[in-house]
Amino acid sequence: LLGEDFLELFDLDIDLAKNTIGLFEHNSCSSEPVYWANAFSEADISVREHKIFVTLELDGKPFEAVFDTGASRTMVSTTVTKRMGIDENSPGVTKAGFSNGIDQHRIDVYKYRFSELHVGDEVVKNPVLNIANLAPIKKDYNSAKRIQESNDGTLQALLGADFVKTHHVYIATRSRKMYFTYNGGGIFSPPKDESAAAAR
Repeated sequence: LLGEDFLELFDLDIDLAKNTIGLFEHNSCSSEPVYWANAFSEADISVREHKIFVTLELDGKPFEAVFDTGASRTMVSTTVTKRMGIDENSPGVTKAGFSNGIDQHRIDVYKYRFSELHVGDEVVKNPVLNIANLAPIKKDYNSAKRIQESNDGTLQALLGADFVKTHHVYIATRSRKMYFTYNGGGIFSPPKDESAAAAR
């Protein structure tokens, strides 16, 4: 695992459409470091405990997601959806299998089509997102200690590889910004995903 303790020493350029990842010295220019396009989107990020958090807004509700290329799918915690009045029994929510939690316990996964997801100033219409209880179940001391250090139970979402592979992403850790362009295609549930992104 190439972790944020190393990556935060650099700006990170990810273009999975071209199968490339680049490490840059921190951008010291006053202009944005987007060298591949004239138009682009941006989102605020923060770096805490070697994790990158991206500011999102889902159907008008703001929250933070961990930027996690190791997660194959973007996932929203039930702590967020319950505040929106959505749970596994709500109309439109369907079972989507299961996944393994951070301490390898099995968690149920559901999916739901939301109206609008804002990733910074990019708007994704009609995204189908996975929903799961991301709070860890602490089964033993070693597991509990590891989880407590890496996740305090308030994890709200993961912004995963399904988002990254449909975008060219530049993480400017020092200036606390994520710059990105949409490369096309279904974002969160390919190949049948009807969601599409547009810069505001």
